[in-house]
Amino acid sequence: MKSLFHIANKINEMLTEYELGNLQELRKNIHSLSRVPSRYVFDQRGVKKDWGAHFGGRAELQFNIGFENNSFRYGVAFSLRPSRDHPNLNALIEKINLFNEYFNEFGTEFYDLSMWHYDVEHDGSRSEDFQPTIIKSEWCKTNAFIFLGEKQNRERIDYQRKYHQTKSLFIYGRILEAVFP
Repeated sequence: MKSLFHIANKINEMLTEYELGNLQELRKNIHSLSRVPSRYVFDQRGVKKDWGAHFGGRAELQFNIGFENNSFRYGVAFSLRPSRDHPNLNALIEKINLFNEYFNEFGTEFYDLSMWHYDVEHDGSRSEDFQPTIIKSEWCKTNAFIFLGEKQNRERIDYQRKYHQTKSLFIYGRILEAVFP
């Protein structure tokens, strides 16, 4: 079984063929950073054993990958877990509102994706997968995690199917443009 870091590196290689491969350059320009934060969408700082997010994704819509049981998931997510660098979640709530505006206008583009969230208000359990929808305010609690994307069998990841033959990257790029300031 391949590690998530190996999979992230493969995705990084494939993204060089897409505008999304320049995500860190885009983030540098949007956030007026003095340098590009990383050469890659996913680097060792953002990839853990079972999940990964693009470097810098804690305070914005993040490109997210991970293992869930026998599946490999990939898509975009909002992580509402406060951190030392990002203790206030208000900026993320603003980005969620922008995401919802985008979804209201272009929601039909998401018909082939799935959505889920962690229910932090009750027992912290993961919801079932459901059809994408706007992000409801009751999901936007401290430590919540909201995901939109796709899954494949983690033993047989078909990179070609998902990164060359679908519109997912295009949609994710459009979402990214919509939620960055």
